[in-house]
Amino acid sequence: MKNEIALIGAFIPIIAMVALAIYHISTIHDTLQTYEAALQYKDAQIVEIHDHIVYLEEALVNVVITSETNEYRLDLMEEIFD
Repeated sequence: MKNEIALIGAFIPIIAMVALAIYHISTIHDTLQTYEAALQYKDAQIVEIHDHIVYLEEALVNVVITSETNEYRLDLMEEIFD
């Protein structure tokens, strides 16, 4: 009987440690899922900013082309009236 009580007493801390380990693992898992969701949100923001940058680059190219075209037209007008 004493051996059985000693055996049960030895297993109680082990069972408690296993329960704590399971709790900590589930907590870490939840934390990782939260971080993953936050990273996906930030990734979507980065993609959106990238799209805006591409749009601005294209707009700038169009402005430069228009400016060069207008300069060319101005030069032609000056040649015509000179």
